[in-house]
Amino acid sequence: MLLCTILFLIGTMAPPFWGNDIIQDKLDYLDAMDELPFDSYFIGSSRVNHQIDCAIFDKITESHSFNLGCPALSGFETMRLAHLLVDQQYNEESKVKNIFIGMPLLDFNKGKNINTTRGSYFYDSAAFITSVKNLASKDITFKRKLEKISFQFSIALKNTFKLGSFADLVGSFFQGDTKQKFKRFERSRGYIPLVVGEENSSGLQRRTDFLKDTTILRVRLNEAKMYVAKRKNLDEKNEFLFKEITALINKAKNKGINVYVVLFPKSNGVIYKKAMNVFAELDPAHTINLAKPGKYKDFYFSKFSYDKAHLNKRGSEKMTRALADEFMLIQSGQ
Repeated sequence: MLLCTILFLIGTMAPPFWGNDIIQDKLDYLDAMDELPFDSYFIGSSRVNHQIDCAIFDKITESHSFNLGCPALSGFETMRLAHLLVDQQYNEESKVKNIFIGMPLLDFNKGKNINTTRGSYFYDSAAFITSVKNLASKDITFKRKLEKISFQFSIALKNTFKLGSFADLVGSFFQGDTKQKFKRFERSRGYIPLVVGEENSSGLQRRTDFLKDTTILRVRLNEAKMYVAKRKNLDEKNEFLFKEITALINKAKNKGINVYVVLFPKSNGVIYKKAMNVFAELDPAHTINLAKPGKYKDFYFSKFSYDKAHLNKRGSEKMTRALADEFMLIQSGQ
């Protein structure tokens, strides 16, 4: 019981995203401004962080946007960050009009990702509660639900009390030397393209593996045709996820903010299988589908690809223009 209480207190008292230094740095950068000039924000994983060029988007839409993407951002983090923006809790001067989120899945981290540094911080107490509610809504036996919830709780405890977690927690209350951290956001506004020769070791390895066999792009294209275009063999609709996203859209709308759910190209077929029955039933005025294998086939070509899952700088610029065009169509009522 004591451990449960400590876990809850850490999750509720700690700064949001205390273990996610990329998101925390971006929020600190925004919070340090006397007046925020941004009216549009992009939230999601590396598909947002590396693929949405704010300057291009703004030129087409006459917006002033900021990229709040982060590699490996979970669906729980995506939803929480969107709610923070809607509630404008991180900065009193916020003038949010539009929030674009990558289609979130509320899946608990599995396999090798559980033991990664990022995996350690995917879930605070709020995310854990959301995850439990999601599991409770599934059509599985009570015993199976209890097993899954117990597993998640054990991982949450392990990650909270593992070596280094408390040091990171304490450090999150102090920004340190912000000048150097913030400098990289001044021009790019959070956008970090994947450029050959400038990647880190893991990015270089992903690209090296991709260049050995680029036929994976054909596999991804065929999966998009099956699950996105034809909508065949999809997983059962996650009603809980549908309600959570719909509630976010409606909450934002009541505050004069529009939330748009974006389906990105080149995802693993498993993601499309889980996502499409939810995505397809959301209000079309709040969805943007960039994974259409017919209309956006170019995104599955190697000349626009950095690796099997991400676009290169050229591809990212092309996709940003497509996103802006889709947004303008919604704005015009078409």
